[in-house]
Amino acid sequence: MNAHLRAAPLLAALLACAPPAPQPPVRPPARPAAPLPAASTDRRGQPLRWQVTIGSPEPAPVPAGPDGELYARCGAPDFALMRAAATLVDRQLDGLAPCDAECLGSVVRASGAPQPWPRAWVSVGERDETALAQDLRRPVVAAVALDALADLRPLPVRVRAGDWIALDATLLVPAAAASVVLLGPTGRPASILATLSARRLLSRFRADRAGAWLVQVLATLPAGPQPVLEVPLFAEVEPPDALAEQAGAGGEAGPGPSTAPGPERAAAALLDLLAAARDAEHLPPLRRDAGLGAVALAHARDMSQKGRLGHDLGAGSAMARLEAAGVAAGRVGENVASAATVAAAHRALWASPSHRQNMLDESFRRVGVGVAVDARGRLWVAELFAD
Repeated sequence: MNAHLRAAPLLAALLACAPPAPQPPVRPPARPAAPLPAASTDRRGQPLRWQVTIGSPEPAPVPAGPDGELYARCGAPDFALMRAAATLVDRQLDGLAPCDAECLGSVVRASGAPQPWPRAWVSVGERDETALAQDLRRPVVAAVALDALADLRPLPVRVRAGDWIALDATLLVPAAAASVVLLGPTGRPASILATLSARRLLSRFRADRAGAWLVQVLATLPAGPQPVLEVPLFAEVEPPDALAEQAGAGGEAGPGPSTAPGPERAAAALLDLLAAARDAEHLPPLRRDAGLGAVALAHARDMSQKGRLGHDLGAGSAMARLEAAGVAAGRVGENVASAATVAAAHRALWASPSHRQNMLDESFRRVGVGVAVDARGRLWVAELFAD
């Protein structure tokens, strides 16, 4: 995996909160952006601007000064991730709660990077006592990293209703197949026509009505299907505030082992959320299947023990695991997630077009949900769907 992992661009905002140095670090320039209404602001009341385009990579020159020293250790900088890191530094300096996974994903997308599941670290240094008269805050360093499994030719973030959108992506890792799932402002996700040749994926679709759209590129990798790009588009509506408060945005630390929900309670809660989602779309409820549940639980425990998500961690695909357990199924779908809470796990799956597609598939009649809780109290979830 490391061979395909883009180096983690860092932004060291040391001089934003420490005495001036002879040569200040370079702050990432913003792409030109159309002005937003006054109502579009971040939590500090400052105007918030989404980038005009979303795409990758977006190489940046190596900054001088302290920032450059960090990049010399961590790899070449990327403008989009520099902008995201700057936002995290600003949040820390303003005393705001750390971003959870949802908040971080929103910040990274607004900054112009289309890869899902970014990771971030924020470090607060010791205060320089000799500089107390100038600044009472401590130096802050923020780093944002993501798995660059695919690159995207830049697309406009704002489009007109009815526009045809041409998606051009390049997979950076070998994939057995790739597909595109489109989620519109309303209705269920839909698979759209795409071609994959020599790792280049091409697709074309229409944003046929006003509202927010999400385009997901799904690649079949050795560990199973995995989203490698997620592209938000806004047809004749303004993007939401990237720093808007979201449920659970107070951090992803999650409950400790003594307060974490038990696996059975967590699984039951996920089943209730799934039932409510299908009912809202006027779909028949899924029947809970003990055989599917046992296989899902075994997979959730396997992910928890290995500390990573995947559809095949060595025991085979979902269909292979069901066959090995003697559970009959003609067609199978699987969702996997890891989060601090049941609500966060469900939100992450629901926000992903391909995972929501499994949840709302009319051909599925049975479901099994397995949840494992690791030593940190974090939940590892597997949902298995079958006809």
